[in-house]
Amino acid sequence: MNITDFKKWIETSPDIDSALLLNNFTMFSKNLEIGGFISEELRACFYDYRYVPRLTNSTALNVLDSYLYTIDLRVFDSSTYESTVTTHPSDAIWYFYDPSEVNIYKLTDYENSIYSDSARLRESEVRSVRGGDVITVDSGKNIISVKSEKPVKVLALSCKTISAHMWRFDVRTGFPIGYFNGFTTLTLLELIAKSLGCYGSEKNIDSLSLLLDSKSDTVKYEAASAILNLNINEGVKAFLGLSKSKNPNIAIPAKKTIAKLNMDIDHAINI
Repeated sequence: MNITDFKKWIETSPDIDSALLLNNFTMFSKNLEIGGFISEELRACFYDYRYVPRLTNSTALNVLDSYLYTIDLRVFDSSTYESTVTTHPSDAIWYFYDPSEVNIYKLTDYENSIYSDSARLRESEVRSVRGGDVITVDSGKNIISVKSEKPVKVLALSCKTISAHMWRFDVRTGFPIGYFNGFTTLTLLELIAKSLGCYGSEKNIDSLSLLLDSKSDTVKYEAASAILNLNINEGVKAFLGLSKSKNPNIAIPAKKTIAKLNMDIDHAINI
C-alpha cells in the first residue's frame, strides 16, 4: 500500500476499526521506501533550503495529510532522556525504523483542559524498541521519551483532533511546570488581544468581547485584560464572567483583579 492508496483508504472508509488502522499503518510503514523519500527531501533542501514543503518543524517531515489523520516522519536524536517532557498533542501510532530505548511515563490526576498542580508524571516503563516495532500513544495517559546513541526515525500517524493545551513536566519531581496553547491560532489570538489592549480604542471592545467566548481560557483572559485597559466598566464585566470559570487558575486571578480595583463581586455585578 503506497501513500496514495493509504490516503484513499483513510478518506473513504466511513468507520475505521482501531485494530485495522494499526495493521494497515504497520504494513504501510514497512512498505514505504523511506530511503528514497528522505533522499527526495534532501535534494529539495539542497536546491532551496528556505522552502521545503514537507517540513513541519525542525525534526519532522510530513508524509501524508488527510482530513482525519496526518503522518509525519520524525527524527529523535538524544543519547539521554530529557529533564523535562511535554504531553503529546494527540493520540498516535509510532512505527520505529531504528532500534532505541523508550521511557513511557504515566500521567495521573491529569485533565488536559484544566491546569492543576495535583497532576503528576510517573515513570511507568522503560522498553527496548527494535526496528519494525510499533507503539500506540494515548495522549491523555502517557508521555513517551526516546533515547538512542544514533538518530532514530519514527513514522507517526496522529489524529487531526489535537489537545487544547500542551503540558510540560519536570521528570525528576514529576510536577507540572506549566502549560501552553496547543493551537498556534490561539497564541495568535492572545497576541492580537494584547495588541488591541495596548494600542486600540473602545471601538475594539466588541471584537475583543467575541474572544470571551473562546474555548481557550488563556485567550479569554487576555481579551478581558485588553478590555479592562480600554474601558474599566466593560473590563470589570469581562473579569466577572471569568470569575465564574470552572478553572481555578482563571477564576482566582479574575477575582483578584476585581479586588485590586477596590470592588467586591456584588458591586461588580451592579456596574
